[in-house]
Amino acid sequence: MAGSYALSAGASKIIFVDTAPRLSFVASRFPAEHKDKLVLVDFKTLSSGVTTKETVVSKLKELCDGRGPDVAIECAAGEYAKGWMHWLEMSLGAETDTSEIINEMVEGVRNYGRCGITGVYVGYVSFPRSLWLRKAAGWIALMKRGC
Repeated sequence: MAGSYALSAGASKIIFVDTAPRLSFVASRFPAEHKDKLVLVDFKTLSSGVTTKETVVSKLKELCDGRGPDVAIECAAGEYAKGWMHWLEMSLGAETDTSEIINEMVEGVRNYGRCGITGVYVGYVSFPRSLWLRKAAGWIALMKRGC
């Protein structure tokens, strides 16, 4: 749905970062006349954390001429950990959701780009404020609050 709205707003490229089977679902339902604007990225095929291998962030920058997308929307929430540190923090009760997807979004978007959060984050999340301040990303007010 977010991709359809982006198309109606004039987006020249729509990048979905997810994994199977959701990526194949998006590909099968995406409007045929706009298939040339669709790029699907399977995050499970990429590395995460501190590495010299290709990551979600490096892939986003590569797809957008080295600067990253103008706008990014996070729709998944952080109910599962991608890295061992967040897994440990969740196991110890230090956080209930992880910020890994949001971190990738903020780091991947171009400088002074816009970020939106539609996923539900409840409880405790460790956000790296210094990254957000360095990027100076604008925020789209779509955040839901857990009840």
